Amino acid sequence: MSANEKKVVNEKATEFEDHQHVEVSEELPSELEALLHAEPLQGLSASEVEERMAQFGRNEISEKKTNPLLKFLSYFTGAIAYLIELAFILSGVVEDWVDFGIIGGLLIINALIGFIEESK
Repeated sequence: MSANEKKVVNEKATEFEDHQHVEVSEELPSELEALLHAEPLQGLSASEVEERMAQFGRNEISEKKTNPLLKFLSYFTGAIAYLIELAFILSGVVEDWVDFGIIGGLLIINALIGFIEESK
């Protein structure tokens, strides 16, 4: 590929698509209005809110609680983690203690970083 062709390819790669901005209208489509069973501009009355709360429950997603220890240990699973753990075990078997310590430390640091970042 010549220098000119590379330049043309780079210029094409940095072009941005044109997007047209669309304002959100205040009016709802009639099909959606029929499904809501409510006047969009006025909302629900207090009695309708209570009735729908009793029928459907709160509009929220329940959070599943997991054991923190099991969550931490889950970072030691997976194909790549198993290969690294195998290297960890083999370095201990051949008594290469420097590699054993480095690999073990990296496994624990990786699990700690993953656990801390995901818990935020």
